[in-house]
Amino acid sequence: MKFHSIALTAALLSQTSAFTTTSTGVHTSSTALNAKTVSFKEDSRKKLVSGINQVANAVKVTLGPKGRNVVLERNYGAPEIVNDGVTIAREISLADPECNVGVRLVQEVASKSDSKAGDGTTTSTIMTQAIVNNGMKAVTSGVNPIALNAGIKKAAG
Repeated sequence: MKFHSIALTAALLSQTSAFTTTSTGVHTSSTALNAKTVSFKEDSRKKLVSGINQVANAVKVTLGPKGRNVVLERNYGAPEIVNDGVTIAREISLADPECNVGVRLVQEVASKSDSKAGDGTTTSTIMTQAIVNNGMKAVTSGVNPIALNAGIKKAAG
């Protein structure tokens, strides 16, 4: 079977229809291929911390007896008023995919503390923010990240 590389490449990069007809009359299905963004060192750290801080700052206002309520806009129905850290964290999604990695990390922390303890999601989110921010300061000042990770695990367990 002989493939036409130009027609196949054009079909793979086409986003206009599900099927593309080549110059020879062969129907091929098209798939949009999105490139992955790869970042390293300081750029990567800044984006990760930015996502974590955005979620933690949104959740932070609900902490304690004087905690505020947060209004969540839904695609359907009326807006929802909540005072629960995990619910707020689940609803946050950022446009920048690199910052969204930090958001998903905090969502995972909040979900795990909700499933294991049933409470403390806001506290665990704020603690995650503090550990990450102080850890990033230490790493940028020259501390060995592996030793830092071992110290955090030793202190936690």
